[in-house]
Amino acid sequence: MAFGGLYSPQIWGPGLASGFLVSRELLDRSACWVSIAPVLWLAYGVWDECRIYRFPPWHPPKGEFIHRAWHMFFTLNDAKEWGGAGLLLFLFTMPALSSIAYSVGAWFGFRFAQETHGQNFENGLLSPPK
Repeated sequence: MAFGGLYSPQIWGPGLASGFLVSRELLDRSACWVSIAPVLWLAYGVWDECRIYRFPPWHPPKGEFIHRAWHMFFTLNDAKEWGGAGLLLFLFTMPALSSIAYSVGAWFGFRFAQETHGQNFENGLLSPPK
């Protein structure tokens, strides 16, 4: 998938930009940890949706657990064929990707602010000039 669909910058770009801008202005390192909850939510979704007993006898699961997880949660074209649906992408995968982009942007914003403020930046907090 080139620059379309799930991995398009239209999906993760706003998260990256807003993470950078917010972290650069607020100088708060906690913005780098925003992605933990959505990634745990994605892990729960993968665990719950890819288990064998979730599939009815008339539609047995294809492949191994890891292959089902990849095709159900990270591809647009063949998610339905593997037992998934587009709804899984919107409920689990897109929030995780956006929050990861936000955390990466926050880290870059924090590093940018750290270099901009130079010596006034101690232990991750902006200290008053001496």
